[in-house]
Formats: sequence, structure tokens, C-alpha cells
Amino acid sequence: MRASNLVTSRRLCHRVFCFVLGVFVGLQMYAAVWPWGRNGDGTRDSPTLNTRKLLKDLTVAKLSSSTPAPVLTNIELLKVNISANINASLNTLLRLNSEQHIRNIENFPLHFHNNSVVILIQVHKRLEDLQIMIESMKSVRYINQTLVVFSHDYYSPETFELVFSIDFCPVLQLFYPYAIQFFDNRFPGDSPRDCPRDIGKEKAMATGCYNAKFPDTYGHYREGKFTQIKHHWVWKQHYVLDRVHILKDFNGVLLRLDDDYYLAEDIIHVIRLMNDEKSIICPSCVMYILGEHEQLKRNSYISETGDVVISNWFTGIGRGMAFRRDFWEAFKSCATSFCKFDDYNWDWALEHSTSTCFKDMKILKPKAGRVFHIGTCHGFHRNIKGCDRDQVKSSIQKVLSMYQKNLFPHKFKASKNKAKPRSIRQGFGGWSDPRDQELCLRFFENKTDGVYMLNRINKVITT
Repeated sequence: MRASNLVTSRRLCHRVFCFVLGVFVGLQMYAAVWPWGRNGDGTRDSPTLNTRKLLKDLTVAKLSSSTPAPVLTNIELLKVNISANINASLNTLLRLNSEQHIRNIENFPLHFHNNSVVILIQVHKRLEDLQIMIESMKSVRYINQTLVVFSHDYYSPETFELVFSIDFCPVLQLFYPYAIQFFDNRFPGDSPRDCPRDIGKEKAMATGCYNAKFPDTYGHYREGKFTQIKHHWVWKQHYVLDRVHILKDFNGVLLRLDDDYYLAEDIIHVIRLMNDEKSIICPSCVMYILGEHEQLKRNSYISETGDVVISNWFTGIGRGMAFRRDFWEAFKSCATSFCKFDDYNWDWALEHSTSTCFKDMKILKPKAGRVFHIGTCHGFHRNIKGCDRDQVKSSIQKVLSMYQKNLFPHKFKASKNKAKPRSIRQGFGGWSDPRDQELCLRFFENKTDGVYMLNRINKVITT
């Protein structure tokens, strides 16, 4: 009798084990064929649903309150191996967004006020330019009171190691969640099913490539390497002002820069002074422009370091834009104008928006610039022969050293720019794909939720 019971028990255990194993295998297969396991364009992802949920949480900074304090170390970040496991690598980098760990804050506590400045830098992969920029920041007065945010859209251990070396101010690193480095064969990168740039609509329709119905104004199709710049431009401002916890109630000034700029030592002083005097010299101004677009105007440092000009904003007016939260909140109402305009350049899309939606956008700009373009030789659209980065840096440093006594003005004298507003122009194209437009709008609407969102966005092209 006992032997019979034992056999029965073993059979029961065996059946239970087989049932549990079957359920487990079934769930794995279910995860593999579930629509979230597809990108919406016929390609598949390898992460399981749990990994995707984690990716969503990391993207939107919604890890539970029970998650322990920052555990992501420099060593972990420097050992990221994209070629070994691209999804695990992205998950690691997105922990920067969820943990929001501020380096050096124990040495430089932050006490925000209405005249505080936060510097936001869009970083790609110009290591030498970024190194020069960081060197210039060391000499900026009040930099130790300033949070510097690096928003990366490309991972390299060399770039991260350079940022780790900063020891003179509080530093926050973020990573753009939809970087084409991690989406190189699917939107927002270039999917194998997407139409080649120059295929032409007739041939595209015949071949049935994915976005055949949506060539741009000039008959070309999107390229991820170009659209990413505009996407990242919107995302980083959205994320810093909508999702970074320490800046939840920040009412100071956000200074937006690229990674190939050089800063004068009195740039924060100048921003604070413009803040103090704006209510008198230009109450309607919503933005400060801190430097020339390219030209280094040496004579302006002789007698005009305390002069500012009032102007409407336009593309090419200058570099280094600074604004308060109220500008960003107001500009969100122009999201459709910005995101639907067929131009992959964020600055031309912004100019279009100031002509159609945010009309007569007034800015203040120092006549003697405090932001300079180091990348004038080798930018995204240029590679000038005979132009040397070190010579550009040397020229800037020479001017600032020669006229250092004229920096740190005590007050400003304002004048108006008499330039006539430009007429509305056609965009340069590259931004006609409804997926790009929808992703852009999601950023403005603060509705980013990781890979899930990309799957939904991919569907807009088929509806």
C-alpha cells in the first residue's frame, strides 16, 4: 500500500513539474510573439517583457521608491559593452536617467534661487571639443554653484571618463533613450524596411518600402543620423524641466549649449546681470543669446562688453540660448508648429514657430559674446580644410586675455536691432516622416514611456 502511494506521489510530482515547466516555456514563447516584442516594422527585439518594463521605468524615471540609492558606479559605466549585449548596455545607461545621481554635490551643495543657472550640454562624440569646453568651464566664476547637465546621445568610455574627471562643480549625466547607436536597424534609427534617402517616391511605392508615402519637400526620405539631433534637442529640455527631480521647482535660468563651445569666465555673471536688468530694459524678452554664431568680434571687447542688443530671435542670431521654465511651458503650445515643419534642423523649426505661433520672440544678446564656437572647423555639416581647432581656441583665449579687465560689467546699456523680420521660408526637408513628428510631439507632451511608445509610433505610418 505504501509502495503504491509512493508511486502515485511521484507521478503527481512529475505532472506538477511538467505543468510548471510547460507554463514557463509557454510564457517565454508568448513574450516572443507578443506585439510588444515587435518594433512595428517587422523587426523583433530580444528583451523579454520584464526587460522591456525595466527599460520603460528607466526611461521615464519611475523606479519604485524602494529602489536603493545610486549603485551605478564609474566602473560599471566604463565597462559597458554594446557589441556583447546591446539591450543590457542601454538599460545600464538609462539608469543615469532614473537614479539622477549628482556627482560632487557633497563638495558643492546646490541652493537654487531665481538667479541660479543650470547648464545643459548636448553631447555627441566630439571628444576633443568637449575637452576644450570643460577646460573653459573651470575658469567660469560661480561654476561651483552651478549644476552642469551632460545629455549624451552616444556612448563611448572615453567621453564618460572625461566627464567623470570634472571635480569643480556638481554634474548630472543623462542618456537620450532613443539614441540611434542602440536603434541602428529600427526607428528612430534606419530600419532595413525604410526607404533609402534618394530612391524617389515612384520607385519607393513600387518596392513597398515602409515609409514610401512620406518623402520630404524635396523628394527625399528620412535619415536617422540627422533627425536625432532635433529629437535630442527637444528631449533633453523636456527631461530636465519635466523629469529631473531636483529641478522640479527650479525657476532660474537654463543655459543650453552644444559640446563644441568655449565659455568666457564671466558668462554666469552676465546671465545674472541680464536677469536683474531685464525687467527694466526688456520686460518682454524671453531668452538670452550669449554669443555670435561664428564671427569673433574683437572690437566689441574694447568698448561694448557692457552693451546688450534687443532683437527678435532668428536662426543664426547667435549661440548659447538661455531661458526660464516659463518660456519652455509657453513654447509647448507651439509643439505642432515645431514638430510638423519639414526641416530636421531644430533652429530652423524654431524660427518657423516664431513666425507662425510664438510670434515676435524677443531676446537679449550681449554685443561682446560669452559663448564661442570651437567646432567651426569640423561640425556636423562641415569639414574645412586648413582650419585648426587649436588655432580657433587660441584666438578666443587671446581676445579674452587681452580684454579681461573689460569683463564682468556692472550694468548694461541696451539698444535695439533694426533688422527686419524674415519672411516665412520653406524647410530644408528631412522631417516628413510621421514617426519623427509623433515622437517629437510626445516629448513636448511629456508622454515618453520607452520602447512601448516606439511600437505605437511605428503604427502611425500605416494608419
